[in-house]
This record gives sequence, structure tokens and C-alpha cells, in this order.
Amino acid sequence: MSWKKIGICGLIDCLLGNSGPFASGDWILPDLTIQGTIRLNSNIHTFSDTYYFSYITKRTRKIMGMTGILGIHPLLFIRVLQMSQWRQPPNVMPPYKGYCDEDWWDNDGALNTISITHPRFPVEHPSHLSYKIQTAYLCYLASGITRLWKAITFFSL
Repeated sequence: MSWKKIGICGLIDCLLGNSGPFASGDWILPDLTIQGTIRLNSNIHTFSDTYYFSYITKRTRKIMGMTGILGIHPLLFIRVLQMSQWRQPPNVMPPYKGYCDEDWWDNDGALNTISITHPRFPVEHPSHLSYKIQTAYLCYLASGITRLWKAITFFSL
């Protein structure tokens, strides 16, 4: 969308989200918020005869109180710092009961690790965490339960 076609006022409307491709809310950024997740997951149901799998990754880690950013792609660097330093403003009501900032700090460089596991909001879906050790999987399979495979690495033990 060129500002020459829509003018300065049209460009400002696009940047504010009043018009243009981002005005509808039908794009990825609103879906990645906690409120967007609650809206999307309210229509999701698990089926007892279906096997669900999710692979969890964790790229950042705390070393001596500092968030490690080694191994993060340079294009995601700013986003990782934003996610790992986020604090809920004290004057704003938490998005859900039992909210804790620290739960949302671990991330894989693009998304918070807690978001990757399984649907949690508005109702938590059943899940079971298994650890992948080389080629052996220490888990049992059950339908209707999200299988979470977390790769054990040197830093996450």
C-alpha cells in the first residue's frame, strides 16, 4: 500500500490500524496475544480418539541472572529481549487467574515456550510432558492427550 496512493492521512490510518490490511484483526499478531489465544481456543475441543503431539523448544536460558541470547538469530534479537524482560504492569488486571510473568519469559526466539505446549486458555486441555533422550522416548501414548516432547539439552537439565 503506497502512501502516494492513499495520501498522508491514509498512511496514518493504516499505521493506527483503522484501515488497510491490519484493520480487521485477521493476522498473526493479535492471535499471539493472551487475549487472542483465549478467543481462538474457546472454539477448540480435543477428541478422545485423536493423538495430539507438540514439540517444545527453548532457546533462551538464564545464566547468572541474565537471559542468554547466544544462538538467537539476529533478526529475532529484539523480539527475544522483549519477551524475556516482559512485566505485567501493576495497574493492569492480569489476563487470567494465576498469571505469573516468569512463566512467559522462556522462549524459542519467536514464541513463548508456554504458548507452544498445549491449549491452556480459557480451559486447559489434558497434556503429558515426555523427554526425548537421543532416540528413546520415555512416554506412554494415550488418545485425547497432547503429547509434549521436550528435547533435553546441556542447558535445560
